[in-house]
Amino acid sequence: MKRTLLVLALATFGTALPAAANTVNIKLTGVGGANQGGVYVAPYYLSIDGHKSVPVICDDFDHEVTIGETWKATIHTFADLNGTRFGAGDKQEYEEAAWLYTKYMSDPSQAGNINFALWALFTPSTKSSSGYTSGAATWYTDSIDWYDAGAKGVDFADFEIITPTNLKSKNSPQEYLYYCPDAPSSPTPEPSSLFLLGTGLIGLGAFARKQLGL
Repeated sequence: MKRTLLVLALATFGTALPAAANTVNIKLTGVGGANQGGVYVAPYYLSIDGHKSVPVICDDFDHEVTIGETWKATIHTFADLNGTRFGAGDKQEYEEAAWLYTKYMSDPSQAGNINFALWALFTPSTKSSSGYTSGAATWYTDSIDWYDAGAKGVDFADFEIITPTNLKSKNSPQEYLYYCPDAPSSPTPEPSSLFLLGTGLIGLGAFARKQLGL
């Protein structure tokens, strides 16, 4: 009987909880102030669905946003890169970008060089920019060497990718990488889902009472 109740409980939670609805409202609230070659570099600060701003890094050199601008975006994990700016075909580049992000976090003084190296991974024309210095070139090469050596030491589950929904528009905002090991995306269940969960638990309780003869 206990096994039957456990199976029913798992079935109830499995059907009542919603799939991750990952469309969010984004606002660029500020930049860190550092620039290289006349271009602002990490960190950028985004508010997600009106919450406290979080630091992110940009991987998208060909687009731009202004402070205070808002847009809709989807949240992607490294387990599913479909729908991101550069797509699953650039999985290696996203992983190298994550490694570069960890290096930026450990040495913020290299923000300019690291951000330009990261941009160059996805947009090779970035290398012609004045901001792409010899230091950026070194980080670019180091990221490729790290990947070729086995891509060790980075937990990709700690990263999310914030991709604008209007990717095909010429005015599309930028895409950002977000390091969030302690705050994975976990959307609040919608009222209908909560209702399903509640009715499922009520049914489970009635079943338990019947089986126990209460």
